[in-house]
Amino acid sequence: MLRRSLIKGLGVWTLSATLVGTAGVATRASEDAGTRDATAPVTAPHRPAPLVTTTSTTAAPAPRPKAAPAPVAPPPPPAPEPAPSVVDVATDAVGYAMSLVRAVVPARWLAAVPVQISVIPGNTSWSSYGGLIELGDWHLFDKESRARFTIAHEWGHQAAWVFGPDTYDGEPPRGFPYGGPDPAEQWADCVGQALTGYSYPSHGLGGCSGDALSFTSGWLAAGPR
Repeated sequence: MLRRSLIKGLGVWTLSATLVGTAGVATRASEDAGTRDATAPVTAPHRPAPLVTTTSTTAAPAPRPKAAPAPVAPPPPPAPEPAPSVVDVATDAVGYAMSLVRAVVPARWLAAVPVQISVIPGNTSWSSYGGLIELGDWHLFDKESRARFTIAHEWGHQAAWVFGPDTYDGEPPRGFPYGGPDPAEQWADCVGQALTGYSYPSHGLGGCSGDALSFTSGWLAAGPR
């Protein structure tokens, strides 16, 4: 922007120039007479060259890429729980049979009438006086329900020898309600059914009758005596 002003009486002309970045003012006073030579050239003041500032920019070095973290191996899977201890039926038939004896015969009765098991080939099982049960492998391995019933049946013979009247071999306890041809085998069948809930009648005798089963269950529930 350019600005000029005249001050009378003093005989002074003032020239003011305002420029962007640089301001210059030229003033010239007249002689003592107070006159100004209008033809005299006006000398503009010396303007310094504009200050130029050069900024040097140095690019910062690119960041060094970080190395990828080494992969962490996953934790090993937990060790499997140990298998429960079971009887290997294929290699320990006697152990399997004894596990069924303990599952079928109540502990207090087994303590009073202990038995030993021998596994023999075939589909016939035997009880011998003194606690030995010879168990046919077909009875043992055909199906578990049959194995349980046969073991209980043979143990019933052992109980009759210990607690029966023993007027004949394998006689059932007094009061057993049966008048058929083979009370010893019928008694053993009723013991098998009372202890397991299964019925595999032996020797064609038929199932244990209701009154005989009731007597046998009550006798066993009373415990050894």
